[in-house]
Formats: sequence, structure tokens, C-alpha cells
Amino acid sequence: MRGFHWHLRDFSIAQSVKGNTLLMTNATAPDGKRLDKHWFLIFWGTLSGFALLWFVWRAIAWRNTEGYDYTFAESLIERYRFGYQQIWVILAAGAAATVVLAALVYRMWGAIQDKSTSLTPAKAAGLLFIPFFNIFWIARAIGGYPWDYNAYIGRKEIAVPRLKREPFRWYCALAIGGVLFPFASVLLLIIFKVLVSDFDARVTAERLVLVGVPLVSFLAGAAAYVIGLVMISRSCDAVNALVDARSHASPQAEGANALV
Repeated sequence: MRGFHWHLRDFSIAQSVKGNTLLMTNATAPDGKRLDKHWFLIFWGTLSGFALLWFVWRAIAWRNTEGYDYTFAESLIERYRFGYQQIWVILAAGAAATVVLAALVYRMWGAIQDKSTSLTPAKAAGLLFIPFFNIFWIARAIGGYPWDYNAYIGRKEIAVPRLKREPFRWYCALAIGGVLFPFASVLLLIIFKVLVSDFDARVTAERLVLVGVPLVSFLAGAAAYVIGLVMISRSCDAVNALVDARSHASPQAEGANALV
């Protein structure tokens, strides 16, 4: 009997009558390909590391500019003037690193697809490209991945190690905090300058922001970079463990069916 194909929402059911076998395939079925861990580590590490080093170089150049006694408004204009002209370098490197990370996220979620998985690969990776929203979306697409991964291997009873959540949590916290901290600091400084009239206190607050924000941003970025490498490595290992487990299970299942 010739097989037939049904399309239902985002998945399809392909039925072939051979004995009592019913084959179900999904448009978001688990990806059966191994991940090249070194590729993701090298490309994401190089692009993110370049953006981080460029930021450090610009921060040093900014700190060494003449006129250190500028007012806060003048400092924002003068000290960051050249930095703003070169910000496209950081944005370009960051965008390229985001593309690599999105490709990894797509493959990560593609490896655990079934009817109970909370995100599709396209949704998990695609929303990372929406400006501003992606700052918070990484907490769902990346920070929430270990929960779905561990739930998946539990449902399928696959004998692979559970994925630890800590690297994913810390990476998201540092990435989100590193982006929001500068904006929050400047906003708090503006509010402080409005509420406080003491000149010395206002100058001290300005100096604290002008020196502290780049330093804290660098520390958060450096920590996120290191933890990001760990997170990528463990994600690739987890996906590859699933692929290997399925590849070993398939011959056994075929042998059992042959005996029946």
C-alpha cells in the first residue's frame, strides 16, 4: 500500500503500512547531526573576544584623553566622541557573534524537539535578532534550555548525563547585567544630580560613573566571555551525547524488530 502524508499545523505524519509499523515524522523532529564544538568555540570566541578587547582599547584611550576635569556632559561628548565613531566595530563583531550563537541555539533546540518541547528552533534562534528584546530573550532561549533538555531525556528515557544549569544561568545574568548596568548607572546619576545640589557630591558621582561603568562593564563582559565558552562547550557535548545515544539505539531497535 502506498504511503500517505498528512500536514497538521507545524508537523506532519507519514504513515507506511509495513506490518504494524507507524512512522511519525515532525517538521521540527530531533536533529540527528553532531555539532562541531571547535567551530562554535573558535568563531564565537574570536568574535566576542575581539569586541571585548576593542572595548578595552577604547576605554584606555578614553581614559587618557586630555581634559580630565571636564564636566560630566562635556566628558560624555569629548571622551566618547572618537569611541562613538568607532562603535560600529564592536557592533559588527557583536552582530557576527550573535549569528554564531543563534546558529548554536537553533541546533540545540533542534536536538530535543517533540510535542512537549516548549520552543521551536526557529523561535528560539530568530528572536535573538530583535533589538532590545533579545537582551531578555536569551534568558528564555539559553537560560531555559537545560530544563527542556533534562525534561526531554527524562521523557525519552535516554541514558545521557543531565545538563547542568549553572553556566547557562550565569552567562545570561552577566550578559543582561553587562548591557543594562551602564544605562541604569547613567539614569541614576541624572536623578542624583537633579535631587542633590551639592557641587562636590555631584562631581564625585560623575567621576564614579565615568570610571566605574567601563570597569564594571569590562569585568562583566570578561566573565560572560569565559562562562560563554564553557556554556557552548557543554551545549555541544550534550547535543552530541543525544546524537550518539540515538545512533546506538537505532541498530538495536532494528534488530529487535527483525526478531519479531
